[in-house]
Amino acid sequence: FARNGHLSVGRSPAVLASLLAIWDVTPRIVQKWWSDDASERKRLGAVVPALHEAFKAETVTPFLTAWREYVYGIAVTVLVKARSRAALDRRRRNVLSFGDLLGRTADVLRTNADVRGAMQRKYRWLFVDEFQDTDPLQAEIIFLLAGADSTSSDANWRTIPVRPGALFVVGDPKQSIYRFTRADIDIYNQVRALLAGTDGRGVVTLTSNFRSLPVLCDWANTVFDGLFPNEATSQSPRYARLVPVRDDAERTGTGARTFTLTIPTDAPDGVTDEADRIARFIRSEVDAGRRTCGDFLVLTRKKKNLQVYANALERLRVPVEVSGGSGFSESEDVRQLALLLLALTDPQDQVALVGVLRGALFGLSDRQLFAWKQSGGVFAVFGGPDHGSGDPVGVALARLRTWHTWIRMLPAGAALERLLDDSGFLALAASGAGGVNAGDLLHAVDRIRAVVETGFTLAEAATALASWSELDADGPDESTDVESLPLEPGRPDVVRVMNLHKSKGLEAPVVFLADPTGGFEPRVDVRIIRDVASTTTPVGFFQIREPANFGRPGKAIAQPADWDRLHDQERQYLDAEQVRLLYVAATRAKDVLVVGRWAKSGKNQAWVALEPHLSGFSELVVPASVADVAPEPVDLTAAAAATAERAIELTHGAAMKASWAATSVTAEAKRFPTLTAGADDDVRTDDPTRAITEDSASRRADAGMAWGALVHGLLEQAMRFPSATREDLRRLARWLLVEEPSLVPVIEQAIDTVDVVKGSARWQSARASSEHHEEAPFSVLVRRSGELPTVISGTLDLVYRDGAAWCVVDYKTDVDGGSALAGKYAAQVAAYRDAWASVAGGTVEAQVVTART
Repeated sequence: FARNGHLSVGRSPAVLASLLAIWDVTPRIVQKWWSDDASERKRLGAVVPALHEAFKAETVTPFLTAWREYVYGIAVTVLVKARSRAALDRRRRNVLSFGDLLGRTADVLRTNADVRGAMQRKYRWLFVDEFQDTDPLQAEIIFLLAGADSTSSDANWRTIPVRPGALFVVGDPKQSIYRFTRADIDIYNQVRALLAGTDGRGVVTLTSNFRSLPVLCDWANTVFDGLFPNEATSQSPRYARLVPVRDDAERTGTGARTFTLTIPTDAPDGVTDEADRIARFIRSEVDAGRRTCGDFLVLTRKKKNLQVYANALERLRVPVEVSGGSGFSESEDVRQLALLLLALTDPQDQVALVGVLRGALFGLSDRQLFAWKQSGGVFAVFGGPDHGSGDPVGVALARLRTWHTWIRMLPAGAALERLLDDSGFLALAASGAGGVNAGDLLHAVDRIRAVVETGFTLAEAATALASWSELDADGPDESTDVESLPLEPGRPDVVRVMNLHKSKGLEAPVVFLADPTGGFEPRVDVRIIRDVASTTTPVGFFQIREPANFGRPGKAIAQPADWDRLHDQERQYLDAEQVRLLYVAATRAKDVLVVGRWAKSGKNQAWVALEPHLSGFSELVVPASVADVAPEPVDLTAAAAATAERAIELTHGAAMKASWAATSVTAEAKRFPTLTAGADDDVRTDDPTRAITEDSASRRADAGMAWGALVHGLLEQAMRFPSATREDLRRLARWLLVEEPSLVPVIEQAIDTVDVVKGSARWQSARASSEHHEEAPFSVLVRRSGELPTVISGTLDLVYRDGAAWCVVDYKTDVDGGSALAGKYAAQVAAYRDAWASVAGGTVEAQVVTART
């Protein structure tokens, strides 16, 4: 502010920083505003920019740099505290994010030698595909599982030795394109160096291409031999030439296999023009029988225009599936559903109500709405008398009142599903070529259900849905987009339209590299340093900026020291990743590749790096028009409805018919009572294996299912850990009886029972055996004539090797003992014996052992 003719910034460096930021620009001199004298304008035009640059270099840049570094320290402190508070909040709510799952898994494997050793014994071999997409935490988990060290309390995955043959990874560094998810090339390089060993024999290079025709492989070799470096660098691998396996003769038909599709300079909307031509070409190829819809894959560099291509295909009734785009955010059906919910949750919202009446749900005209108003009608779900029961507006309002009752009485999800069915809106959305609109509606229902289940009202969920459907993300990552979901995911005979990041690992006979106008310059926001030779934690830096404005990055607010150097280092990584993205795009095609071009010159063209290599490509010939595909007529008669209902019943009945069965060993024993030496198949009222209801002569504390579970748990612990003391077993017993406090007084009796069993000959033989298993679950498939294939499951209390044979032990805590006990469970024990014999082979003996004091 001005004081006595002088500018003052008081004691606030923030004010000075905001003033100096005005000068942190590249000036655009408009000389006509500077002087009427031409020579003076020329002189000022030469002097002013130099003065401005000197002021920037000497004053503006140093101050703003120091200020942003100061703010960065404060911001990082705040963000670290916020991260800790968010983690604490998740812990209080007993929830975990995906990052938490990875982080906690890595922590426990790194610091707990017992857990790490147990997991290493359980997972003895690991095969990891698409390893170039692995992030640091995932890499650490993999190496800790494959490691040979099971004793360290702080294992380092970069130095831990790997068990010979325990780890096999497959990855293509030329397809490392997920740096924004931390799966960067540095991690791949570190792992490759660890696996290569000192002699380098741990790495095998694979170059055979089974996908593409030789002409496409040769073209890719020509393009990328010059784009990848001759020798591998930290940012990029060297190029390994593709060796085609297929023969050009495999492709049916003749003609070129590489094409361009050029957007003319006079096209009013380049994206729409290209989308229409791609749709016409695909429609003509399908109509001619040369291709099916599933043969085509349309790729774009950005998500923003995916829906344009999908809409063009749907207009020609070509089934389409969109992936990696913002179709949900742009769905008109979702907007209509959001508007309907706003009207129903606030019945006095006349604006929303009129929008619903004029929309796809009712389709009323302005003339009809005006006539309703003129007749004294009110635009409210509840508001005034029904004027003319036959009036279309009155009928619509009556239907809305019914729907309002449903959303007040039923759970949100059930109400919405019933509403969509009653209105026919879901059926209408499903009538599209790919059912994408119906998928969006079901997606919206799931999102609303999730919001309501977390404690929000349906009105708040409706507001949230309206905001989701109004997202207009921009920028390279477009992270705020909500992806569209098809009604039938995974349908084979559809044209797939997707963002380039979604296409890795996919292929198609014909691939379009579309939307040439949709390129962008990668923006450096984060720099993470992962030193291959270091065993310390990686270090990260980032810049804090104002929100982007019309696609332009906002001004910097805070940044770490030496940010310019860090920025330049990260830019090298991002530039190298742009080449890899181009490589992924150019190698998806099996037979035909079509590269989109834009006749206009301009920056940020998506496929401009391929331009020098397109001279041999022919321009794709697209028909000016295609025959209109009329929708199949729909029979809406009562007879057709009855036939459809019958077909649904038959299909449902066939789906409900069992093709296999599952049962337990206990249930099987009851099916064959003749194997049970006179045991009664009916459960006696004083059966000591039943749950305890009271303490009496026939229902004692040391009987019943809870008692048996306690003794079995203690026996498992005692066999697995021979050094376990009575105090150890006592602690375990208390934990096992958390839900059975009535048995706490008999814990000592249960431990005495364990001691008795430990003194038996069977126990000693098991302890001395070369292999034994406690509480070993099993499932075996049994096929009997005239019955469904049946999976029989059970759990063996104890099984161990006894010389060349196996011995199965089944503990029983029944009051009965001796021959009566053996006869009672003969069928069950025989089933255990047969099950283990089918799994392990060889001779198997089985015996019932009483577990009572």
